[in-house]
Amino acid sequence: MVATISVLSGGARGVAEYFTATSGYYEVERSGQWFGKAADENLYLRGKVDRRDLEMLLAGHAPWGEQLARKVASQNTATGSESATNKRADRAERVPGYDLCFSAPKSVSILWAVGSKQERATIEQCMREAVGKTLTDLEGNVSLARRGRNGTRQIDAKLISAMFLHTTSRDHDPQLHIHSVIANLCHGADGRWSSVNSRLLHQWTPAMGRVFRCHLASALVEKMNVQLERPQREDGKLEAWFEVKGVKKKLIEEFSQRRATIEKATPEGQLGDSHARARANTATRRSKDRKLTPESLRKEWSERAREHGFTDRSVQRLCRHTVKPKSLSQEQLHKVFDEAISAMGNEKAHFQKWHVVSEVCERLQHQGVDASQVLPQLMDHLEQSKQAVQIDQPG
Repeated sequence: MVATISVLSGGARGVAEYFTATSGYYEVERSGQWFGKAADENLYLRGKVDRRDLEMLLAGHAPWGEQLARKVASQNTATGSESATNKRADRAERVPGYDLCFSAPKSVSILWAVGSKQERATIEQCMREAVGKTLTDLEGNVSLARRGRNGTRQIDAKLISAMFLHTTSRDHDPQLHIHSVIANLCHGADGRWSSVNSRLLHQWTPAMGRVFRCHLASALVEKMNVQLERPQREDGKLEAWFEVKGVKKKLIEEFSQRRATIEKATPEGQLGDSHARARANTATRRSKDRKLTPESLRKEWSERAREHGFTDRSVQRLCRHTVKPKSLSQEQLHKVFDEAISAMGNEKAHFQKWHVVSEVCERLQHQGVDASQVLPQLMDHLEQSKQAVQIDQPG
């Protein structure tokens, strides 16, 4: 999956310690960066994440101690008995935040693993830039604060996020991914702090994964000068993700041990079931080996890649194209939009905005368009179009 969401558990202190703990290989990986308009504009949090600040925010407080999140009991005392209200409050207090994890296609991780120090730094920059722009798109286009009786009114809100770049899978393959730890706090357009609309966040996560992929593709084309393609399956259909053109399938499989482990543990006939794959993922997770060093891993990765005829010079050859991201024309957007609506209409009669965004971004990701234009233009087009059948549901 390109993006997943998990509800953080274990309390604010436990979560903060997990993401900021430093030891050996993970010292750099545990160095997070603040992101989100609420973090920047309201709490003045910028740059490197401090463990204490993260713990305070996950507990619902500003870094200086002010309580920002009100207890559920103080908001909903009229909706049920005191006992029931207190139970709801206890449940809410056990959710410090959410982990949105954005993963790079395997070929991108292979280029990072085998490439030079400068190439690794550039790819890491592309990852951070893509996640940052995706979170900005989320803030600007999805109203993640709820107001009114039973939270039926949605308003725009600013988020607080701590981003952590990790570079390996549980099976020690190269796997670039960023954990975006979103505190269960948002600052609404009305000036009030509240919890994040978790239902809407979950609903939009798959679409945001595809928006991220568009941003990552755009950054890679511009900064790494690579060409992209969507892999073709045996039945002739295209996969949902892009890969770097020139990275062979056998090499990708060589560095996909984690995926193979999960697929092997997934019950027969359930590979298409995301919940079954998630259970297999949890059941087969193993602790990361903190004794590993960057040097030992890169040496191993280079040796394995060399067995497939892929070296640092191969990376250089793939990074010689000069095609830059191009503007997304209205004609191109209309064409892809119509194709997406037609394809979805064959499967369901009604769909939501996030379904359309997912389908359109999946079709655009490898075409080298300027991703900064995709979501704003698409959301405008959705508002104007009479083709898309949308059922508004409370978040």
